[in-house]
Amino acid sequence: MYNGEQSFGAKELRLSDSFILHDTVPSLELIAKVVDINPGSGEEALARSSTLQGYSHLISEIRNNINTGMTRDKAIVTAIDSCISQGVLVDFLTELYMEVSRMLNWEYDADAEKRVIRNESREEGRMEGLAEGLKKANTEIARKLKKAGIMSTKEIAELTGLSISEIDLL
Repeated sequence: MYNGEQSFGAKELRLSDSFILHDTVPSLELIAKVVDINPGSGEEALARSSTLQGYSHLISEIRNNINTGMTRDKAIVTAIDSCISQGVLVDFLTELYMEVSRMLNWEYDADAEKRVIRNESREEGRMEGLAEGLKKANTEIARKLKKAGIMSTKEIAELTGLSISEIDLL
């Protein structure tokens, strides 16, 4: 189920798309159908489920409230109260008012997750690049020290962090 604010073009997601190796044929594939449950999406799932329709309405009310300048907390409480007064999800919202409010404050945000993953990947790449650069620099220093003959292999290893066998190969 998708209820994000931006258009979600995919109608299905494949588990194999989450892996780095795209050139191999997966031995097992999971395909999940994505259903847009935003009001006006045209999905028949909303027409078939009054509960899903109510949830979609609640989220829409929250977004509208936020767009008018309410804080997220106030927007959620106001939307819950509004849905109850409109007869939307009355039993559920009345019985679980506080739990629903807390859950909606921690609502999953796919866009935020993508940003976090992208930033973590970028940082991981930077760290790998730095480690690779440091290794190359230390190798070059070790090569020059070995050629100059001013330090023992053991001392060069201690200074550069390279192993004795790596230095012997230089």
